[in-house]
Amino acid sequence: MKGKKAIIFDMDGTMVDNMDFHIDAWLQYLEKRDKAMTKEAFLKVLHGTMKEIIHRIFDERFEDAEIDAMRREKEGLYRSLYREHIRPIAGLQDFLEEQRANGVLIGLATAGDRDNIDFTLDGLGMRHYFQALIGAEEVQNGKPHPEAFLLAAETLGVDPAHCMAFEDSMSGIEAARRAGMEVIAVTTFHTPEEFNSAGVLRTIANYHELLIKE
Repeated sequence: MKGKKAIIFDMDGTMVDNMDFHIDAWLQYLEKRDKAMTKEAFLKVLHGTMKEIIHRIFDERFEDAEIDAMRREKEGLYRSLYREHIRPIAGLQDFLEEQRANGVLIGLATAGDRDNIDFTLDGLGMRHYFQALIGAEEVQNGKPHPEAFLLAAETLGVDPAHCMAFEDSMSGIEAARRAGMEVIAVTTFHTPEEFNSAGVLRTIANYHELLIKE
């Protein structure tokens, strides 16, 4: 990216178009726990860390070990649903190759846990592009808090002002902007019009739109 030393990606909905599979896994999991929700109601609480999401949904509070068990069950269900469908958003690998060739550092800042990071990066064969991997285990505060993006920039050794972030969600865009980064929004889960007031640099449907034209 012109003038940028690093690019930092969200993962779900930004590198892979998988959010419907996450939502299906959540709804199945909640129904199993007699906490059934409509998709519309669930989308209102779908941001931040697993712990934050669980606390929004359930009236009771859980010990960390219980939350970890809930996370493992839900994420295992998600991976079983998505495993046969995993593929990158169009143009992603070519874009990563182009940025690496230009000396741009590449990081990840996701609410996903380590198992999902491994599942995605190894499933796509793209782990080798990334010099920083920040997930749920590394942060205390979920998006829209800027912690994940700030930690990714720190790990890369780049001032946040010299980083470009890629996001698909409103809370993620807010997190990146609060970290001091410009943001490109990927329209897997929201329309370009929905991003009009989010302060993004531009919107893209896929990464072919960003490749340097000969």
